[in-house]
Amino acid sequence: MEEKHICDYGCGKEAIYQFKNGKWCCSNHYKKCTKYREIQKIKITGKNNPMYGRIKDKNPFYGKHHTKECIEENKQFNIDYWSKPENKNRQSIKRKKWFEDPINYEKHCKRMKEIQNRPDVKKRNKENGLIMWSNKKFVKKIKEIWNIRPNKPETLLINLFKDLNLNYEYTGDFSFMISGKNPDFTNYKTKKIIDFFGDYFHGEEFRKDGKSNIIHVQQRIEHFEKNGYKCLIIWENELKEIDKVIHKIMEFEKI
Repeated sequence: MEEKHICDYGCGKEAIYQFKNGKWCCSNHYKKCTKYREIQKIKITGKNNPMYGRIKDKNPFYGKHHTKECIEENKQFNIDYWSKPENKNRQSIKRKKWFEDPINYEKHCKRMKEIQNRPDVKKRNKENGLIMWSNKKFVKKIKEIWNIRPNKPETLLINLFKDLNLNYEYTGDFSFMISGKNPDFTNYKTKKIIDFFGDYFHGEEFRKDGKSNIIHVQQRIEHFEKNGYKCLIIWENELKEIDKVIHKIMEFEKI
């Protein structure tokens, strides 16, 4: 028969867990014990609290945290504190020293990867991205900062569309978004999209998401189809044979 132990923290119940210090408890943590919690309440409440009356005497704004006087004083204190050169770069210097250690840097990278791979974080980032890219002011700022213009292969396609009398507008500068995705060329009347994929940036080696190029293309097409747009993908290596590209575009226009 196993010996029955009574809780060492005073509740009188049967103990189940034994801690490293040798004491037994009815709960998996001593702070969950009912008797221990009662004792702590008595210690903290009223005059038994060691900080009773001390904070009130020293702080003239005790209990008045949201008054205008308190807010203004805190603002001024922060301005004066962070304007001093010894305080200005204090946090950044500490952070740099911490990251110089390769062990700390590896820990940080590992932790960030774990956070990014969490399903709730992925969902939240996706939702935030949709809200962000649907904001016209944000898109306008991005266009001004990045100064996006068509590259050489895209200008080649623009000239090709003019020769074929196709009404495709260049929208690769974030001027048109579909559920967080930015198509390169859009025909608003026929609701058709032509996307240009560079061999380097859309290749498997650069993406590193474990998906093949076929799946990457399929997912792009399915995304636009869900939103009522038909999509055609043209790869950079296909532009070496323009006749085949023209045939591919004209077949897409017949659909």
